[in-house]
Amino acid sequence: MRHNNGMTGERLRYVHEILFAANVAFAGVTLVFSIAYGLSLPFLRMNHAISDLLHIKQTDYVTNYFGTAIATLLLMICVWVLLRLFSRAWITKELLRSVAGIVVLFITPAFWFYANQRNGWEYGWPYRWAPFEIAVVVVCVVLFLAGKWPVRGWIALVLLAGHYIFWFWLFSTAYLASYVGPAGPILGFTSAVIWGLYVTTVRCAAGDEV
Repeated sequence: MRHNNGMTGERLRYVHEILFAANVAFAGVTLVFSIAYGLSLPFLRMNHAISDLLHIKQTDYVTNYFGTAIATLLLMICVWVLLRLFSRAWITKELLRSVAGIVVLFITPAFWFYANQRNGWEYGWPYRWAPFEIAVVVVCVVLFLAGKWPVRGWIALVLLAGHYIFWFWLFSTAYLASYVGPAGPILGFTSAVIWGLYVTTVRCAAGDEV
C-alpha cells in the first residue's frame, strides 16, 4: 500500500509540476506581452506564418494564438526543468505543496487588480463583490493547507469551478489569446484540482510513515 501511494504521489507530482509550470509560463507571457509589445513581435510574425500555412484567416477575434502558445511552451519547459533540477530541495517541495496552489488560484485576480490599477477602476465598491470572493478563497486555502478542510471532494470541485467561473464572468473574455481568455481559467481549474490531489496524497503518505 505504501509503495502504491509512493508511485501515485510521484505521478501526481510530475503532472502537478507540468501544470504549475504551464500556469507560470502562460501568465508570464501574458504579462510580458501586455507590458512590452516589442517582445511579442517575433511571435506575432511566427503566428502569421503558421496561420498562412494553415490557411487561417486573420480577424479581430483570431490574434496570436500560435505565437502565445509557442512562447508559453518554451517558458514552461524552462520552469519545469528548474523544478526537476531542484526537485529534492526543501524549497521546491514547499513550493509545490503550498505556493503553487496559491499562485494558480490567484493569478486571474492578480491580473484583474493590475489591469484596473493601470487602466482605472471600472466599477466602484464593492467591485462586483470580488474582494469578498477573494477573502473566501483565502480562508478556504488556509483551512485546506492546515488539514482542517471540512468539505467533501465533490463540493470542493463545485467551489473551485465557481471560483473560476466567477472570475471569467468578471474579467475575462472569450477571444483573447492570453491568460484572461478561456484557456486561463481552464488551465487554472485543472491545476488547482491536481494541486489538491497532490497535497492530499502527500499528507496521506506522511501519515502512513508515522
